[in-house]
Amino acid sequence: MNNAIIHYNESTELNDLSVDKPYIVAIDSSLISTHSIEVPKMSFSKAKKAIPFLLEDTLLDDMVHTNQAVNYLYSIETWVKTILKKDEDIAVNHLEEDWATIIPPIEVPNGKIYGKIVDMQARFNINHLIAINKDSTQAYLNPDYKYCLDELNTSLEQDFMGDFILEHINQRRPIERFKHLSQLKQVEGIQWKDYLKIKPYLIASDTIKTVNINTASPEVIACLHSDLSVSSAQDIMGQRPFNSLGEAQSAIHHALGGQTLKQVQDVFNENLISVNSQYFLLTSNAQIASSHIKAKTLFHRNGKLVNVVSRTYEQVLE
Repeated sequence: MNNAIIHYNESTELNDLSVDKPYIVAIDSSLISTHSIEVPKMSFSKAKKAIPFLLEDTLLDDMVHTNQAVNYLYSIETWVKTILKKDEDIAVNHLEEDWATIIPPIEVPNGKIYGKIVDMQARFNINHLIAINKDSTQAYLNPDYKYCLDELNTSLEQDFMGDFILEHINQRRPIERFKHLSQLKQVEGIQWKDYLKIKPYLIASDTIKTVNINTASPEVIACLHSDLSVSSAQDIMGQRPFNSLGEAQSAIHHALGGQTLKQVQDVFNENLISVNSQYFLLTSNAQIASSHIKAKTLFHRNGKLVNVVSRTYEQVLE
């Protein structure tokens, strides 16, 4: 026999319960998620009295599990801070360091936790694409960085996004750059599937200035110069990690071939690339009983000082 479903809230009228069938009471809770409670067969009067208590017990359990999940996520953040502080050579960051290790699922009471850290300076900063005049009345595309975005679009087999972005920025008042990468979803002409595809290669920031050549993907490295291809970028990656800007410039010089070292140094200077990073993103998950919370925490490291810049939580409904 199939269970009947009652979508319960404070105004629900329970006048039609049958005494000969079980019920599932589904609560679309404002707290965190959707719950289901099985009500055993009982008389109408008993069921009407029992449901509020069943709901209360489930909500309390869920709150406990959610609090446990959030506490575990804080613990992961503390671990990440420790890892970043213990980095002995902060002048150089690369993908063989401890922070770049994926945190495997760790069993905890009632569930598990896991996560990973990514270097946000391995990405292309979409805000470098936009230049705004002194009066903040007109935005235009920085030609050097427009090429970079075009190359990313080409590598990912997408339509060019630059003109769509420029039109979107100029329609806004006040005219300003992106505060969050998610604002790219609001740009007319950029499809959802294309946003998801390019998202791992981009960041929107007013503070991140350089691309870490030690951690960037071949697609991002290739977009930094018109004579670089994904293949030549992979050749550069094969010589990582670079311990200095000079080492990186030398590798790029060999990959480009037709340019002098001085020409490479003029383009790939300290304003464009680096061999270290200050911004790291932790994506962590805590699954405790029926509660699954996903967190994203952005860290800024300045010397041995590590601070949380932003933190977001998301309830994952399964």
